[in-house]
Amino acid sequence: MDKYIYYVEGEDEKKIVDILKERGNEYIVSGKSIKFNIVQNNISNSQLLSLNKSTVVIIIFDNDVLQDYTQNQNIIRKRIVENINLLKKYCKQVVVICQYDNIEDELIKSTNIKKIKELLNSKSDSDWKSDVIKEKNLIKKLIDKKFDVSKFWLGKVPTFINKVEDSKRIKIK
Repeated sequence: MDKYIYYVEGEDEKKIVDILKERGNEYIVSGKSIKFNIVQNNISNSQLLSLNKSTVVIIIFDNDVLQDYTQNQNIIRKRIVENINLLKKYCKQVVVICQYDNIEDELIKSTNIKKIKELLNSKSDSDWKSDVIKEKNLIKKLIDKKFDVSKFWLGKVPTFINKVEDSKRIKIK
């Protein structure tokens, strides 16, 4: 039986992943979610030791980081590829989900809202991140806004990343 580990960039992505994989919701396969930014950090040996040949690692990161030209794109791309190649040596499979452009845009695309603040009736778009982390009934809010998982996480995996699966590998509904 496969074991799934989700590496997510931030607390808001972790909350979304946790709610989507929760028993009873089951939009995506169940697994452990860990806040770890694969774009900014190198995979540690201790992380690798927690993997085995039945582990499927799902990496979720924002596409906007690949469009941020204030950072050295070659260094970012190199780190991503090195991390993925290292993970492939220790686990069964790597799934890459490149959010377009970020989690907020993914939620807007997959619901009937026009601005992210509408999801939780936040005072502003910037308040949304703290509101989503505090929200106790996030799945109800998503369902009320006509959440459609088939429209969620459809961003293309960048061409510099080879031989990985995409979000279809983990979606249930």
